[in-house]
Order: sequence, then structure tokens, then C-alpha cells
Amino acid sequence: MTRRSLPQSQYVAVQAVRARAAEFPRLAELLGDRISTLGESPAHLDTAPRLLFLLGETGDGTEPLLGGLEDAVNLFDFRSPQGWDGVRRQLGRANERSHFLSLSAELVIAAWLVRHGVRVLEFEPTTSDGKRPDLLVGSASEECFIEVVTPAMPASSIDRANTRLHVGLERVESGLTVEVSGYNAHARTQDPDQDAISVVTNTQVDDVVSEFRQKATRLDTSELPATVVQARPGQPVAITAVDYDPTQPGTFVMVSWGESGLVPDVKRLVGIIRKERKHLPEGYPGAILVDLSRWSDFRGADYYLVQAEKQLARHQLPAFIGTFVWQGGAFEPESRRCLHRDEPWTTTKLGRLFARLWTR
Repeated sequence: MTRRSLPQSQYVAVQAVRARAAEFPRLAELLGDRISTLGESPAHLDTAPRLLFLLGETGDGTEPLLGGLEDAVNLFDFRSPQGWDGVRRQLGRANERSHFLSLSAELVIAAWLVRHGVRVLEFEPTTSDGKRPDLLVGSASEECFIEVVTPAMPASSIDRANTRLHVGLERVESGLTVEVSGYNAHARTQDPDQDAISVVTNTQVDDVVSEFRQKATRLDTSELPATVVQARPGQPVAITAVDYDPTQPGTFVMVSWGESGLVPDVKRLVGIIRKERKHLPEGYPGAILVDLSRWSDFRGADYYLVQAEKQLARHQLPAFIGTFVWQGGAFEPESRRCLHRDEPWTTTKLGRLFARLWTR
């Protein structure tokens, strides 16, 4: 039997950070002396600045995201619009995933607009009535305020639990490749020993990861495939180890689960957009761009976006409302959809350019 003692590191990998810092010097600069002091002051994976966390990851999936961020920081360091220094500092300090992804989405939009001939005049401008939208952009003498919002999945979403499970398992230094049957909104209703699933708590997910970590240390890797975590009443997750590579960092996770199975919450989406409207100043053209990358219920849900469009039409709206998703590999807004545009504004030079770019 081959048993292993797994390193229980919960800290950012120092050598990986230093190697990648040379590859992404602008991003490394945002972290100040945090990299040089990492050996003496370890950074925990859960509390480290997200940028430091990404530099410490060794998977290929983070490479395009870091490249996109590096290019965006280079772009705005060169152009130096007002307010950029503040966003730059936030990007280096953000230690909550939601804040970091929100900043990244703003950079995705800002960089994309610049590449298509729209100037970014200011980040987080303060308007005359004291509001702080995310961007002020312009073309010729025309300007528009933009609010970028990145809503997360509803708290009860099964997708959120599966994402936490996936990330937690990947962090376990096991060298294993595992197949995971995760949480599913419907599968348990067919099992007489299980109740239909509605809410999975973070503690429940973390307990599964802890069980995997403990049992992986005692696993006989000469007898694969082998069950590491077995599904049982009250705990539907099953984890099977199918391969072992002692040189592989972390755990390679192959997943088997669906989306949340929930009907997209149109009312919540409309409410978020109406709330963001309050961040835009009155009497000026404004746009709200909703990043749906973290809200997978709306992926391919054109019917429900049409319903959102209809509900929004009953309210006072800014000049433009759009939705998009983005991935690190492209670092630009994809699957763009317009939920509202003010026809008079789209006859202006900036409005016409913006609407054409967004809908093409």
C-alpha cells in the first residue's frame, strides 16, 4: 500500500509568486513589498489579496486572466486618466473575491471601450450631486457615465456550493485526479433516502473538503480508481480518485453536476439594475452594464432577459442598459445584450458608437 503524508499548506506559494512576478511585472508592482516579504510573512489563501493569490496559482487557467489584467494596467498606466491611481491601489489590495472580480469587470469594459475608440476620461468620478459611478467615458465633446455591476448568484444557489467545493478540492495537495459528483438541484429527489436540495451551507461544503483531505492521506494509490468520499443520506457528494501524479500540484478536479436548475430570478435582476440607477447623476447620459459571469442561471436564458427588458420598460431608465459575460481568456465583454437604449441618445455620436459596438 502506498500512503502519503500530504503538505497541508494553506498559504500562497512563494516560489510560484516570484516566478510569475517576473512574467507580470505591472501586476507585481501593484502588490508593493508584499512579494518580497512573503517568505517572512506568509499569506493565507483565504485572506491574501486576490492578485497575490492568482500569482501563486500554477494552473494554465489563470495565465490568460493575469495577461489581460497586465495589459489593462499597462494601458491605463500609459493613458493615466483621472482616478486611475485609486483603482490601481484597490486592485492590488482587494482580498475579497467579489471585490476583485468587480474591479476586473470594470477594467474589462474600460479596456474594451478604449480599443474601440472611446476614451476613458475618469475612473470613479465624483459628480456634482456627490455620486460615484465607475467610469466617465467620452468621444469628441460628448460624455457618458457608466456603472458596471457584477451580481453574484443568489445565496441559495447550488452553483455557488459547487464552485466552493471545486475550489476547495483543488487546494488540497494530493497529486490526485478526481471525479466529483457534486450538488444537484434535482438528483436527490429521486433518492428515497434524500430530501430535495434547496440550500447548501459553506460549512457543509467545507466538511466534504476536510473529509477528502483526511482520507486522501490514507489512500492506496496503487489501487485506482478508488472511492475517497462516498455519498450518503444528508451528504450527496461522491469523490472518486482515478489517477495519481506525485509531481502534480494540488488536486485535479473533474466535475459532474448541472446548473442550479432554478428559474432565473428576473425580479432580482431588475431590482439590481434599478438600484444601480441611483449611482448615476441626473441630467446626464448614463449606462448600466451588468456582468452576468457569476450568475449562471441567466446563461443562454434569452427568454428571461426579454422578460427583464419588459419589466424595466415600466421604470425611469438611463440612456443604455446592457448585459455581458467575460472570461479571463478573452478579457472582453462577450454575449453582449441590450436591455434598453434611449433612442434620442443613440442619435448622438457617442450614443450611436456605443450602441453599435455593444450590439454588433
